[in-house]
Amino acid sequence: MFIFRNSCGFSHLVAHFSRRSALFLSIPCVFLLLQCGGKKGSLMETIGDRKIWTKDYETFYQTSMDLTGRMAGSGKEAISRLVCDESSPLSTALKPENHYAQYRDTLIIAQVAKDEGFLDKTEVKLMMEQSRLQTIAQLYINEKIMQKVKISKEEKLKTCQELRAQEPSKMAPLSLEDCLDVAAGVLKRRRAKEKGAEILGEIKEQIAVKKNGSFNKDVYLERMPLYRDIRKEGNCPLPPLETEQKKESSSDSDKAQKKDKK
Repeated sequence: MFIFRNSCGFSHLVAHFSRRSALFLSIPCVFLLLQCGGKKGSLMETIGDRKIWTKDYETFYQTSMDLTGRMAGSGKEAISRLVCDESSPLSTALKPENHYAQYRDTLIIAQVAKDEGFLDKTEVKLMMEQSRLQTIAQLYINEKIMQKVKISKEEKLKTCQELRAQEPSKMAPLSLEDCLDVAAGVLKRRRAKEKGAEILGEIKEQIAVKKNGSFNKDVYLERMPLYRDIRKEGNCPLPPLETEQKKESSSDSDKAQKKDKK
């Protein structure tokens, strides 16, 4: 389930950032690039018609850090330690000279896209809105899970010792502090799985969902033309219609009953 995929610890963060060392290039940050801008600090340079001020960039940099930590379900301390670990992809990505170069390139691309009317395309607006909603949901539920998941120092120490016994080659080189981070991540994932469904249920209870009694949602989803067309284009067999199978089963049952009566 998407809400748990980034609830990870130190070692998982390393893998996560090796795949997403440029996380700040995500859709939410493109929104930030296009919307923010204020005359604060010193003028760094002017890109097109956009003046880049030191405070604006520092705000963007801090947001990159916050977004990275929140999406990974990890605290600021773990992120800070990864920044200090020269072997970490995140350390390279968040060096100001590297981070600013990508920020600058992204800003240029975003401005050109805006000038050319790319952002006015219906499909692009829909994709950006979908990404925005998914990001909101992920950030919110990660925060709620972390609020409910409480892990004691004793639990982390115990799990650290267990992990070192299970994976000595991987865990032995880590400092105690880093080992505790890994342990915290493992425990968070376990608790997230335990608490996730409960928290999601609590959230869903806050919003009333009124069903349309005259619309059969199950039949619509089963027969949705778009999905069936995609399967045809992909040259894969269409899934059997459960409603048809139920009708046939019901019809066979009725015939059998009539036959028994005779």
